[in-house]
Amino acid sequence: MSALRLIVAGSDAAFAAAIRDVFAAQLPDVTSETLDPSHLKSRPVADGVVVDARADAARGAELSARLRAMGFAGALVVVSDDGSGDTATALAAAGAAH
Repeated sequence: MSALRLIVAGSDAAFAAAIRDVFAAQLPDVTSETLDPSHLKSRPVADGVVVDARADAARGAELSARLRAMGFAGALVVVSDDGSGDTATALAAAGAAH
């Protein structure tokens, strides 16, 4: 059985490191890395992606939709300060938990 692979998508290095530390503490066999969303060119090879959308919830929803359009079928979690209105609708359409 291969190790669980998780990606934190966001440009805040300190936040991404904190999320990866939580993964490592709770899931000792996990492999995790940080991905700057601007460098996303193809579907990530991962079991799950955490999207840091604290600064811009709408942009996080767009990234979620883009990941699904690329064929990413893994778990998708969006960390956001705004989970209402159009943002909530877009996140739900992408199957993202927020």
